[in-house]
Amino acid sequence: MPVLYDAFAGWYDAMLEPVYRDERRAAAALLDPHEGMVLLDVPTGTGASLPVLTEGLSEATVIAVDASAAMLRQLARRDFPEGIRVVPLAADARALTSASLAQAVGAEVVVDRIHVFLGTTVFEDMAGTLEALWALLAPGGRIVIVDVYAASPGLQGRIVQCMAGADLGRQAWTWLTSVAPDADVHWLDPKPAHGGAIWAATGTRPVERVGDTACTNRADGVQSG
Repeated sequence: MPVLYDAFAGWYDAMLEPVYRDERRAAAALLDPHEGMVLLDVPTGTGASLPVLTEGLSEATVIAVDASAAMLRQLARRDFPEGIRVVPLAADARALTSASLAQAVGAEVVVDRIHVFLGTTVFEDMAGTLEALWALLAPGGRIVIVDVYAASPGLQGRIVQCMAGADLGRQAWTWLTSVAPDADVHWLDPKPAHGGAIWAATGTRPVERVGDTACTNRADGVQSG
């Protein structure tokens, strides 16, 4: 799969940015970014979502993960405001651990936002990858997943599947509803170029409780009591 995306990294934005601009903004609104957040963006691709995900923030750390080195080279061409630290990481998302993130950032991090845009239809092991990401999310942290679904893809859907190496029949939102009690699925306005319906699912990792005491350690603060 990385080889496939390496091949069209140079024209990826020109081809897809107009098609998914509205959906990137919808995802950012659902993610609810905040000052000082640590965001894990998987797969980041060329980083097309990062400007809107960090818009208006003066401080944030973004760990931008992709398996395609060519995509990450396109990301490196982007400029971000001072205070927005973007850490590119070439890796298979299934293999991510707290240790690998700490090594990339240079310090231990608490991930409190995860953004998965057009990833679940192309992950080799969708469930395994989502479980690995969920394990990295801090209690009280929020994940947003956006992708395309087509039970029986038409011509455009089949073209999308061929070009992206995607499986549009995956219902990844059902995984999130199984692990996040507050999971919510939003059906966005589709465009013909999407090749199917487009959805956004959100969920919060539950805060562990000891007796009647809620305990969590988050990047945007410490809660107890």
